[in-house]
Amino acid sequence: MSEERTQNFLSDKKKMFDILQFLQMNIAEFAKDLDVNADELYNLKSDRKVNFSQELRAKIIKKYKQINPVWLLTGEGEMLIADSTPAQTASAAPADAEELAMLRKNNAAHLKHIELLEEKVSSLEEQLRQEREKVSSSSARMSEERILQ
Repeated sequence: MSEERTQNFLSDKKKMFDILQFLQMNIAEFAKDLDVNADELYNLKSDRKVNFSQELRAKIIKKYKQINPVWLLTGEGEMLIADSTPAQTASAAPADAEELAMLRKNNAAHLKHIELLEEKVSSLEEQLRQEREKVSSSSARMSEERILQ
């Protein structure tokens, strides 16, 4: 596994535990609340999964409005969206709406990019599996030939 994938993996694993701590839930409760299979979360916990799936990220963003989507996607910024006073909200609403729209658009683009990268990783893993099978069968044939000689 490349170091970059390991860092992303640890980051999403840490994000999951940060969210669980904030929500005061365990993995099973979190999965039930999001209506997802808990296996994805347990696989992340036990290092068998690298990243949140696109579906899981979308469900977290939709369900928990206080979770910062930029933080969830990139790990940058704060986990929670800061509360504003009503006066700040009224004066900054148009800019915030534009910024939110831009962030959502960027988020969608990033999620698509992640999906494409995950597909590429799956394809490369399949190619690696096939190459290993070739090497294994080639080694077996060579062993048989040595025995027959």
